[in-house]
Amino acid sequence: MDPSKRIDLLDILRGFALIGIFIVNIHLMRGPDALKISYGFAPAYDGSPQLLSLVTTVFFEGAFISLFTFLFGVGFGMFMRNAKQKQLLAFPLFRRRMTGLLIFGLIHLVFLWLGDILTLYAISGFLLLLFYRRSVRSLFLTGTAFLAAFILLLFSRLAVSDSILFDVKQTGAQQISQSPAVYETAPSIEWLVFRLIYEVPDIVLSNVFLIPFALGMFLIGLAFDRAGVFTNISQFIPKLKRLFVFSLLISIPLMIVLGVVYTGVLSLEYFHGHLVDSLSRTAGIPLAFVYLSGIILLFHYRRLPDLFNQLLSSFGRMALTNYLGQTVLALGILYTFDLYNDISYGRSLLLVFGILLFQIGFSRVWLKRFQQGPLEGVWRSFTYRKPRPDASSARENE
Repeated sequence: MDPSKRIDLLDILRGFALIGIFIVNIHLMRGPDALKISYGFAPAYDGSPQLLSLVTTVFFEGAFISLFTFLFGVGFGMFMRNAKQKQLLAFPLFRRRMTGLLIFGLIHLVFLWLGDILTLYAISGFLLLLFYRRSVRSLFLTGTAFLAAFILLLFSRLAVSDSILFDVKQTGAQQISQSPAVYETAPSIEWLVFRLIYEVPDIVLSNVFLIPFALGMFLIGLAFDRAGVFTNISQFIPKLKRLFVFSLLISIPLMIVLGVVYTGVLSLEYFHGHLVDSLSRTAGIPLAFVYLSGIILLFHYRRLPDLFNQLLSSFGRMALTNYLGQTVLALGILYTFDLYNDISYGRSLLLVFGILLFQIGFSRVWLKRFQQGPLEGVWRSFTYRKPRPDASSARENE
């Protein structure tokens, strides 16, 4: 998109969501916690040292990925509309765009880290085309139905028999016990083989499970775009206020229950880990709309400092570069200094803070020279089969 036509609010929201996602991801990058969650092991809460983990689970874990996924749906609507305005074939163009995203995602998933979301977005993005011509009401209702189905799938795990769950956990425990020794060698052939055998197949299967969630948030995001929420905010202020209150009223009891379950006050033994994961993902959906509507209202009433807007907008405008960059920088530091499974959550948050400061500064400097982030430019070139728009201007400046 022409920078003069960009909607700063959307970039601010992307930047905000990306910060929250990184805070969650570092918790999973620093040890085998991602494997523990996938096999339904309960979190190890033991008082104040795990307080940061509790706060992350309740306020960050499900909400920021939900917000980021919603914004993908908004971006889809804008992409299709802009393509049509340029008299381009929107559907083939978007399919090529998703193919490029899938390539990024597979590289990220296979060669870097199991917590990739790009492959899920690409697969769900192809399916999103099936719903493009629906009305705003139909998009919203269909998206809500997908989210309801996803929540039912989440809690259906609690109906699995104890014997099956026991066998699954036995397999998981073996992999988790092997993980630290293998990751100490990372990056290495042994590490890559371990990931290809144990981690990547699980993530591919889990992506199938997550498609209703991604499609649901995509469709609601598309409905917001189609209704014109981000191009005419003032018209929707009363509805946004009601959305904030309604979402908050749903979020609060879910967050309280999640906190009670997470700390072990209420436990379901073998099912405890699955219950925590189900509650965090469920509570995160309405909480994402609390954050969304809250930031839109603050932006509309000019309650956000200009410097904050500018820095977060630049950071969010390079979301693909910064998302993948976070993985490279964080894992590079963890592996180089042998910190895998040997760094506290508090110290890992300091690492997040340092990387975010670097990325925000880098984004600001880069976008003063170029229209897009480096990976965004590659993605655009792949989509349109021509050089990025700022490549020639950059050569002229040199």
